[in-house]
Amino acid sequence: MVTLRQFSCLLVLSVAVYSTSFAQRNVVGKPGGILTPSAQWDSLRQVGFSFSYIPESYSINSFMKRNVGPENIYGVSLPLTRFLEVNVNFTRKPAMADRIGVGDRHIDMRIRILKEGAILPALVVVITPPEGESTYLSQDFLVATKNVYLGKVGQLWVNGGYSLPYFYRLRSGKDGNPRGFTRKDSIGNNYLNGFFGSIHWQPWEFLGVIIEHDSQGVNSGLFVQWRDRIVLQGNLFGNRELGLTASVRFPLDFAPFELRKYVNNN
Repeated sequence: MVTLRQFSCLLVLSVAVYSTSFAQRNVVGKPGGILTPSAQWDSLRQVGFSFSYIPESYSINSFMKRNVGPENIYGVSLPLTRFLEVNVNFTRKPAMADRIGVGDRHIDMRIRILKEGAILPALVVVITPPEGESTYLSQDFLVATKNVYLGKVGQLWVNGGYSLPYFYRLRSGKDGNPRGFTRKDSIGNNYLNGFFGSIHWQPWEFLGVIIEHDSQGVNSGLFVQWRDRIVLQGNLFGNRELGLTASVRFPLDFAPFELRKYVNNN
């Protein structure tokens, strides 16, 4: 478990370093808030890795209706084209690791629909393949993001979207429901179930704050970042329980070392 003291030490170390742009990620490794996503798009085509600690009360798998303990989520995001990104998540429940191993696996496709313009927001859709592992954790949603420059007080990102309240059931359930589309709330899964939104305020390039509504409740967070590569974020779920998200990104199409050294010196 991550204690408040441990997080405070990490935060102090991270704030000391300067960054250049927005690079925050949510608990499943997508650009976004804490649980909610955004339509931010990484034009540098960077592969991303993330880790999140979620307290038991707000575990994405809390609908399992048993003592599942806190949850760790490991995420990988891989940009394939300028408009398509694939995200893979692995969920580990330390209290159940001896029985279930790695836990749930999830994969989805993030598709860029619209670039942000002077008036129109950026628009992204995420689709979970109907056949695959853990479809009851499906994330099928449309999200829009608008960036507002605030001058000396930084930048503001306003995000809003809608997540389908259904998942595709691969086989008949014990409750008698047949294979096909089923409401998430029928099994107690309320993760991204309906309308959601968030506000990100970044007063300095190395520090930002988040307030969001995840379709069920309100969460808040504070994040720091280093050179658009490493982000450390403290999450306050329900504004009551502490969680943690850390992420790192690496460019896929970087120039040779000597060329980068020349550009940096000129």
